[in-house]
Amino acid sequence: MRSRMMSPARVLMILVAMVALSLLAACRPVDQPPAVPEPLDPAAEWQRIVDSGRLVVGTSADYPPFEYYTENFQIDGFDAALIRAMAEQLGLEVQFRDMAFDGLGESLALGEVDTVIAAVS
Repeated sequence: MRSRMMSPARVLMILVAMVALSLLAACRPVDQPPAVPEPLDPAAEWQRIVDSGRLVVGTSADYPPFEYYTENFQIDGFDAALIRAMAEQLGLEVQFRDMAFDGLGESLALGEVDTVIAAVS
């Protein structure tokens, strides 16, 4: 029985064709551009926060001693204490939203949280 092997040139041509087709497929036109959030009016946003009496804070509670969960499942740590002290001075309550660190900026940009704190410098 004779083995049928492809020549190296033929294998190379097939690989080049596959890569070219993959690149063409990836370059197809987008049906709609991604949504861009409207710019926020800082004064109106601050008034919304004051009116609600609550500061919604995005954090990633997996980085002790900055953010972590206590035995009672409360977010605590240096950053949590800092934002609570700031909110107290402003007459606001704090509501934490725990999320992945790499999603904090997007959540802030989309208005899902009022601010973020997670060892962010």
